[in-house]
Amino acid sequence: MPFVQGWGVEIALLLDVADKFGLASITQVDLGIRHHRHRTLESLSVQAAEVMATFLSRVGRGCELDTTTLRHSDGSVVPLNLDERPAIASLS
Repeated sequence: MPFVQGWGVEIALLLDVADKFGLASITQVDLGIRHHRHRTLESLSVQAAEVMATFLSRVGRGCELDTTTLRHSDGSVVPLNLDERPAIASLS
């Protein structure tokens, strides 16, 4: 399976595993409580955009992703990391 380099790595792996092995091959494990620092929605926007773009690239049948950037409300543009590393099996 290919490996997404950006914030979409987890959703890509979940979707790829479900596609290849079926939904029953995925389970959830309780890892306890994770404490993290709170961040503003603005600071999470790139992360959210990369996750959604990765999701749409996998399941958004007929939905062409026409951008690799995020434009903030202030007009600034941030590039999204949507690159993927090839599957290890394809490198042999």
